[in-house]
Amino acid sequence: MQVITADPQHERTIAWKTKDLNSPGIIEIRPKGSENVTRIAVRPTELPAGKGGNPAKLYSAHISGLAPGSEYEYRLGVSKRQTAWRTFTTPTASAPFKALVFGDSQSTDYGEWARTAQAAWQNHRDAAFFIIIGDLVDMGADTKQWDAWIDGASDLLASVPVAPVMGNHEAYGFDWKMALPEYYLTLFSLPQNGPPGLEDYAYSFDYGDVHFVVLNTLIKELRTWYPDLIGWQ
Repeated sequence: MQVITADPQHERTIAWKTKDLNSPGIIEIRPKGSENVTRIAVRPTELPAGKGGNPAKLYSAHISGLAPGSEYEYRLGVSKRQTAWRTFTTPTASAPFKALVFGDSQSTDYGEWARTAQAAWQNHRDAAFFIIIGDLVDMGADTKQWDAWIDGASDLLASVPVAPVMGNHEAYGFDWKMALPEYYLTLFSLPQNGPPGLEDYAYSFDYGDVHFVVLNTLIKELRTWYPDLIGWQ
């Protein structure tokens, strides 16, 4: 998946999840149609086991130095296996753009989310990125729900960046009790420009000539850990 960065004109974050815990991962990138391939360093992170899940690792890479308004191709590799080349385009400061915006995808059956995400992408191939406004999953500690969410939007996530917003269901642990949203925080490598101590909870980014600010309103859910969540933001 691609994840939004603070400066999408010059940066891109790409990540993927794997159950292959031992093989090193790589990302290769090149200008579209070029033979000039660059290997990008990949950072491995152990994902929380959560409810109903097996051990898994997240590989992520932050790509910088990109040229605005340019097309690039990238592919992922683990051991001797590689994906096909995928493409993305960096924006320019003044060009108009389109973003897809989704509400709650939480469910006990993510088939509806898959149909919605896939239809949106098929009908809006010119979308530059997508926003999902909270409650991505029903229980933040349930790794199977996260897998279903990722699978349902796989083509969309591979093609354009996601700008996620944390909802209260991301902070539901086992037995529906409040917990730190560890899986959400690990899964999304977000811009680290939020208030000190809240970097993954709140962030901002520029796209075209618009500045987006993502705030966190989980006042009740996170009060144990962040008693002045709104004040700090």
